[in-house]
Amino acid sequence: MSPTIIPTNLMKQALHNGQPVIGTMVAEFRQPAVMQLLKNAGFQAVIIDNEHGPFSIETIADLSRTARYIGLTPIVRVPDLAYPYLAQSLDAGAQGIMLPRVYSPDQVRQAVEIMKYPPLGRRGCALSRGQMDFKSGSLADTMATANDETLLIVQIETKEAVTNIEAIVTIPGVDVALIGPTDLSISLGIPGELTSPL
Repeated sequence: MSPTIIPTNLMKQALHNGQPVIGTMVAEFRQPAVMQLLKNAGFQAVIIDNEHGPFSIETIADLSRTARYIGLTPIVRVPDLAYPYLAQSLDAGAQGIMLPRVYSPDQVRQAVEIMKYPPLGRRGCALSRGQMDFKSGSLADTMATANDETLLIVQIETKEAVTNIEAIVTIPGVDVALIGPTDLSISLGIPGELTSPL
């Protein structure tokens, strides 16, 4: 395979080696220089919040490209499980997707299918784009490398997700499960009670 076409996902690499990853979320700031500030502060990954944040696809591309160039893994939290949100974010250069409001294993399987190229999924192929740093190479190698390097974070923030947690986290393609405490507390009927034993 040709590792120079699709950049190495440093967050995924660290997690698979059992190493912790320090990350944060950007929800308001749209200047690419923010990525440099985060890297200098010691962060290794950044989640670009497109669920609640005011980001266009152009801004996602600029933030993702800057982050990748300086060794900060860019992840996009998408607003919904829909092909354009996931595929465009990855085509723009994000190295992973955070999927909010997960309820069921079927949702997660659908996300993996959207994010992965055939034969693992049904993602359409756009050559020489931001995710490839505008390089070209073997299409088969590029697709296989992208499938290996793309990271999926599922957000556990509904009581249905808690019930289905084991089925969700064992789906091939899921790399991280992250609790969304505020929405989970709302789903459990105890809004804002983040330390409740429930």
